This record gives sequence, C-alpha cells and structure tokens, in this order.
Amino acid sequence: MQKLWIAAVFLIGCGTTTNAGTGTPADAETGADVSGSTDAAAADAADSAADTAGTDVAIADADATAVDAAPDVLADVAADVTADAAAEDVTATDVAADATADVADDVAEDVAADVTADAGCPDNTPCDDGNPCTGDDVCSKGVCAGQILTCDDGNACTTDSCDAATGCAHTNNSLSCDDGNSCSVDSACIDGTCTAGALLGCDDGNQCTADSCDPTSGCVNTLGVGPCNDNIACTVDTCDSFFGCIHTKQDTLCDDGNGCTADACDAVTGCSNWNVSTDCNDGNPCTDLDVCIDGACTSGKPVNCNDNKFCSIDSCDPSSGCVHDTTNCPKPVSYELDVLPIFAAHCASCHTTMGAGGSNFASNWFDTQSPSLQCPGHTVGWCTLVRIQNGSMPVNANCSGNPATDSGKSACLTQAQQDKISVWISDGQQP
Repeated sequence: MQKLWIAAVFLIGCGTTTNAGTGTPADAETGADVSGSTDAAAADAADSAADTAGTDVAIADADATAVDAAPDVLADVAADVTADAAAEDVTATDVAADATADVADDVAEDVAADVTADAGCPDNTPCDDGNPCTGDDVCSKGVCAGQILTCDDGNACTTDSCDAATGCAHTNNSLSCDDGNSCSVDSACIDGTCTAGALLGCDDGNQCTADSCDPTSGCVNTLGVGPCNDNIACTVDTCDSFFGCIHTKQDTLCDDGNGCTADACDAVTGCSNWNVSTDCNDGNPCTDLDVCIDGACTSGKPVNCNDNKFCSIDSCDPSSGCVHDTTNCPKPVSYELDVLPIFAAHCASCHTTMGAGGSNFASNWFDTQSPSLQCPGHTVGWCTLVRIQNGSMPVNANCSGNPATDSGKSACLTQAQQDKISVWISDGQQP
C-alpha cells in the first residue's frame, strides 16, 4: 500500500503516464483518455497567444489548470487508491491512470469557469458589484469593482456614513457650525440646519464711535460720529476724531430764571444754584430799590410819581407804572403865545436889548433857557417866576408877589399870569 501512495504523488508531480505501446493514458475505472505533455504545451501556446490578443478561448493554460486542480487531484487520487486497495487488485498502472483522469477532469472544470467569468465581465465595461458603498463600478480582469463612495452631502450639520446593505446615510448632529453671518456667535446645528446663535456685541465702549455690524465683515466702529452724551445737562458734548469725546461746561445752561440765585455748571455733578443777596426787580413798576432775600425778590419802597404839575393827579399802576391825570390842567402853554406877552409887559424895560437886567428873556426864548445866576441849577425862565412870586421882580415895582395883596398895582402880575408862567415851566418851557 505504501508503494501505491508514492506512485500517486510521483504522477501528480510529473503530469501523466502512457500505456506501453500506445502512448495513451487510460483510467482503469472509466477508460477515459488524457492528452500527453505534447498536447499540453500546444494548449499553453494557444492560450497565451489568445490572452495577448485579449480574446477568451476555450483552451485553458495547462500550468494554471494544474495549479488550480492540485488540491482536487489529491482528493481524487486518495479516493481511487483507497478503492483499489479495497479491491486488492492495485497496480502502478491503475494508480497512474486514475491520477491522470482526475487531473483532466479538474482542469476542464477550471477552464470552463475561467472562460465563463471572462465572457461575463469584459475589461473596462460598466458593471454593478452589488455594493451600495461603491460607485463607477467597472470590470477589470473579469472582476467587477468600484470606487469607495465618500457620501459627503456638503452639509456640516450631518454626519455622513455608508452601510453595506442600505448605502449612504446622513445623520443630523449638534456640532457648532458657521452660519455665514459675521454678526452672530455660537451658531450650532439644529435638525440638520446651521442655526444662528447670539448677536455679536460690537460696543467698543467708546462713546465717540458709532457701533454697528456688517453681516459680511463683522463689527464696524466709525470714529467721530458717536453721540458722546455724558448725561450732564449743562455740558455741550462734541466728538473729536483725535481726542474723542469733549464735554464743555456752560453755566448759562443752568440758569433757573431766578435773579436771586447764582447758577453754575459742574462737569461731574451738573447744575448747582444758590441764594445771593443783591438788587433785583420784583416786576412791579410801583416799587423801587427791590432786594433779594432768601432766594426771593422782595419789594422795596413805593416809587415817587410826582410830576411837579399843580394841575395833574399823580398815581401808580402796578402793570404800567406812574400815571398822571392832566384832565384839569390848562392847555399847553408856549413862550411865544402865552409867556412872552407877560414878560414884555412887566420886564421889557430891563430885559430887552441887553438892558439893565443883563438878559433878554423878555424878548428872546433862548435867553429864558440860559443858566440863572440867581437860581443856580435852574433856567432864567424858571427863576423869573420864583422872583415874581417872592416880590423881587419886577424891580422897583413894590410888588409882594401875592396877587391878592398886589391887586390894583399894574406893575405886579395877577394870579392868572403867574399860573400861566407856572404851566409853561411845568410843560417844559416850550418856545
């Protein structure tokens, strides 16, 4: 039995053994013939030429077939040897025949399988490898294969993967993301969409800048156009492009409208007002010398409304001031029409053409307006009436100045004449 196994192994390594006299191997059990080594060499050449030309042929490469068939041959030979041994008629010829027949059968099966595969998937033709995780499948050397898919859907808010059974899968995630808006922060994925977070804070803490946000570029802080408000009512707030905010104090902005207080502006605390003691105006024209007391204007003494006209009634109206009622006064008196005739009749001898009196008031209105030597601070016209009333004029007329006592004396002035001169003086000594 040991010799038979050695013979079988020898036959497998050498190919085939021919029958004596015929050169043809025979299977003792089946009687099948197998081609010799010369035919195998021819087959190898034909198959190699066909492969070079890119054409599938029904003749298999003998070397390749032998390699493919080796495991099967071992099994077949072992089975045949075992059967022959059981029959107790085993010979070397029988073993060789069985091995050769088994090799031929296995080679034929392998060649048929290779040819079938080559015919079903020609090189560089599209195919389907049955794997949903590959794409662009194509045949190469009889095998259908494709490129591994990335499954990237371009959405940062999905996690992309591939399942060999179902293909690409896109699962929503909750990662941080970029929503494309420079004015938002902490954007995050929600339900597969990048959702904007909180607004970006662009306040730079400088009141001299206008703060805003541009969705493309982000925060924009424009210098020199900010409000610069220090919230102090008495400062004028301006913005300088170099120095920033400038706050200028203005005391006048603290004016409380009370003349009995002083007003000032403090750059930190704002307006302050305090009481002062000073002259003021209580708004009443009938009072005079008003003064501030405890922040309020207190009325002074009543104003004097006397106009020094004997015929007028003087009073004061709080809304308009002094009032002079001249209803009972004579009509306006003039020098030319009313006073000159009186002076000419009683004083002409001394007071015309530069007479003894040294003044021509009895013939010239301008002389009545000259300063009086007898009554300092008054005019000649005013002083003339005073001297008439005290009896010193007319000179040497022996007049007392009292019309009642001087009645009947032609050189002395009557009461009516004295009153007319008095009205003339009260009315301003009109020409």
